[in-house]
Amino acid sequence: MKSYVSEIDDASASALSAFVGQPLGRLCAPDGTVDLERGVLWSQQIVVYAFPEAKIILSADWDETEKEWIDLFPISARIESSSHFYMPNGRRGLHVPEKVKLDFRSGSRVARIDILSFGQVGDRERVTYDGGLLITREDGLRVAICRQGSISADVEIAWTNDGIAEIVAGSTCRRSFF
Repeated sequence: MKSYVSEIDDASASALSAFVGQPLGRLCAPDGTVDLERGVLWSQQIVVYAFPEAKIILSADWDETEKEWIDLFPISARIESSSHFYMPNGRRGLHVPEKVKLDFRSGSRVARIDILSFGQVGDRERVTYDGGLLITREDGLRVAICRQGSISADVEIAWTNDGIAEIVAGSTCRRSFF
């Protein structure tokens, strides 16, 4: 059986590690849809204002295996200066239009980030990939950011217990930053 493994790269791990201890106050997206009943927002990318002069850009990608076309949606994280961002097609822009904003006003600091691994096994191929994050603040608030699971490579954010349970279903914690 052929295995496909996609784990976050060193740059993503460094960005997430640096985020621990920083305040989690605002998450933004250039576009998005909010499902109020589920407590979930999905967008092409998520911008986390975590540092005074920089932000973390979270996005997903889409790929498929060669024989069985099993989908995988790896997630990545990058630190960028506050005046730049990357569009989903990889082109660099000067300003991200913040059409969707989620404010967590207390600004409590991030205590832990779990990297969530997803997988699927076919008849001849197996995939495992880092497809989500579970962020826990010092005040206990949790926010999950995971791949949406379609070839549009969107990401979902959930901030309610039910929404979090839904988008992290089937995942395991592969790595944690404290």
